Amino acid sequence: MHTTILERLILGFLSIVMIVVFLDPVLTRLRIIMAAKGEFSADRVGDRIKRWIGEVLLQGTMIGGRPLVGWTHALVFWAFMVFVFETADMYFRMMGSSFGLLGNGWFHEFYQGYLGIIAVLAIFSIIYLLFRRFILRPPALGEHLSWSSGMVGLFILILMVSFLAGAFLMSEESAYFKINAWIHMGIVLAFVMLLPRSKHLHLLFSFFTVFLKDFELARIRPLNLDIEADEEEWELGAETLSDLSKLTALSAFTCVECGRCYDHCPARSTGKKLDPKQLMLDLRTAWLEGSEKTFLEDERFSEVMWQCTTCGACTFQCPVGIDQIIPQIEMRRGSVANSVFPDAMRPLFDNLESVGNPWLYQPTDAAEFLAENGFPEYEKGKVLYWMGCMARFDAEYRKVAIAFKRLLDASGVNWGVLIGEMCTGDAARRAGNELLFQSLAEMNIENLNDAAPGLIVTTCPHCMRTLEEYKDLGLNENIQIIHHTQYLTDLISEGKLKLRGKSNGKMVYHDACYLSRYGQDKDYRNPRELLRSAGSKLVEPKRTKRTSFCCGAGGGMLFTEELEGTRVNHDRVDELIGTGMESCATACPFCQMMIRDGLGDKEKEGIPVRDVAEILADRLVV
Repeated sequence: MHTTILERLILGFLSIVMIVVFLDPVLTRLRIIMAAKGEFSADRVGDRIKRWIGEVLLQGTMIGGRPLVGWTHALVFWAFMVFVFETADMYFRMMGSSFGLLGNGWFHEFYQGYLGIIAVLAIFSIIYLLFRRFILRPPALGEHLSWSSGMVGLFILILMVSFLAGAFLMSEESAYFKINAWIHMGIVLAFVMLLPRSKHLHLLFSFFTVFLKDFELARIRPLNLDIEADEEEWELGAETLSDLSKLTALSAFTCVECGRCYDHCPARSTGKKLDPKQLMLDLRTAWLEGSEKTFLEDERFSEVMWQCTTCGACTFQCPVGIDQIIPQIEMRRGSVANSVFPDAMRPLFDNLESVGNPWLYQPTDAAEFLAENGFPEYEKGKVLYWMGCMARFDAEYRKVAIAFKRLLDASGVNWGVLIGEMCTGDAARRAGNELLFQSLAEMNIENLNDAAPGLIVTTCPHCMRTLEEYKDLGLNENIQIIHHTQYLTDLISEGKLKLRGKSNGKMVYHDACYLSRYGQDKDYRNPRELLRSAGSKLVEPKRTKRTSFCCGAGGGMLFTEELEGTRVNHDRVDELIGTGMESCATACPFCQMMIRDGLGDKEKEGIPVRDVAEILADRLVV
């Protein structure tokens, strides 16, 4: 394609304008990100690259969460990726190159043929996405129409059509070809200038956010609470924007506003103010405003920071690697450091500090229960059963501990419990009381390192997660920590446990958030396999496995009152009842309590709620 010197000068000038207009907002955002606290972590580079390929290039999370929307978005994304080279080729030719970027031979012809197919698929995809956003308008996308989304969609549509017209319908010698090329290039320049001023900046930032995000969902960074250190080194949580991390700042500017977190958040779903998508957008706005308010002074944050159950549904579903839980934990830490927290949290903190459990039970109560029921004391070389507060003190959940004891004894495993076990501090940490958490952790870590177990098995997913977090504070890295459903699965596969019998009626299994999302890959499969091996006939609720709906107890919320909307456990119980189930199985003490209470509130007390261990113990072949 022949262009005049004047045309090349015009294109060059427009390119400079594009670069200036593009860089100004991008550099502003990068300065904000780099001024945030801490540093990025880039360990395990090989694993990060593998994950990046799966989640970014292959769009795995995008497609997995919403298949139809995911595939159409993926087709548009892949079109964007491959059209970069075709657009660069056109740019070089318009600037006077006779060879372009892709050459003049068979490869360029092949590439254009391939792009033709991609362009057609992208046209259908973008039409559907525009129809969904502006006609169907699902609530997750927000009440207000996004002009930038409409512009970007229109730009993509014109780009695909102009490419098809230029490549297959026009001769390069035709005047229409040059006009079409200028339209194509003008749209590209306009798109690049719009990019950093809209949510579509995620096209650049998400490449880095996904690569840099933690491998663990909602990994909480320990605070430096050494009061003997220089006062400037103390860390008390986030009181202002400057206390949040670089990764959180990057995440705020990466949010694509897709609303998947909105759809899955239990607080938002039950009528509370918290909306994880809006939280990230409010953080973005606050940073751009240069807000100097504390989070306690800013209603956008003070009203929602105590509504998160830390269930992880938002983070697990996010296609661009955002961890919405972490800034809320950091805000809670800053709030607690200023002695501001819900009144209902006071007994939790006081009880943990005075007796090492949330309910003011005396340690002698647990010791008596263990002695009366023949729980063996741990000795080195044995498997350690970490019971957790519920199994040690709660009258109803003690049945689970006794059932698990029967299974362990029947398997012939050498095992024991720590008589002096204290609460892991899970609720304290997620409620923002890091000082209390670390004091509990310090005592438990000392006891565990002295005991030196090779394997810890626990019936509580919250304990499992928190014990893993102890490794950031000095727990022996070589200690393996697993959930009892994993251990029971292993025992059955090794032939150490035999079951028989069959249950009557439909049973629903409720997935615990701290098992199905925070846990390992099989932690939502194992309970189902165990229940089926015990002859249970399972039915599934609509929200199940890794998209399960929270019971409402996590994040310390078990110890507070829900003052807005409906109760989270009521929402979940309604769904479980809707399956026609006649009994409910759980694998978490918090879930068992919340579902049982919810069924009672719904006048369905007759429906039994039992742990997987209890069900297996009933089917045990002695």
